[in-house]
Amino acid sequence: MKELLSPQDLTQASISKDDQYLYVNFIDNNGIDHTIKVPLGKSSSNTPFNTSIRSQTKPSIVRIDRTESGQQIEVRSNKSSQSGTKKPRKYPPDHVPFVRKLTESKVREIKALLADKHFMHEFKSEYKAHKELGSVYDVHYMTIKMIANGITWKHIK
Repeated sequence: MKELLSPQDLTQASISKDDQYLYVNFIDNNGIDHTIKVPLGKSSSNTPFNTSIRSQTKPSIVRIDRTESGQQIEVRSNKSSQSGTKKPRKYPPDHVPFVRKLTESKVREIKALLADKHFMHEFKSEYKAHKELGSVYDVHYMTIKMIANGITWKHIK
């Protein structure tokens, strides 16, 4: 085990506490700031210490490391607490969350096509028209139906 902090380095270490955690902060030899987050046990002051209860609920210790770029990384030491957590999703590098597939100009085109009686008579039903428009604009047919019924994109005339 490598010693990260020696008694001579006390100027590089600090301990702080809030209602739930005890934080031990220190800087290693490489200049990287580390934080160890230890959960505080909650017990009333008048109850005696009970080892059977203590062994059933093991708190997990969370270490928060900061890389040289300043990014924070949480490392949990208790493996049993990790089994219940979900893995984060891995998205492609060009993924942008919450981006609309339709723009206002595309919605105007869709509304114009839905209002055009000659275009709508080419299809056997509204469902078929919505399916076709959905595939052309790369959206679900229910999106087209909701535009047609005025549920979404109400502000576009």
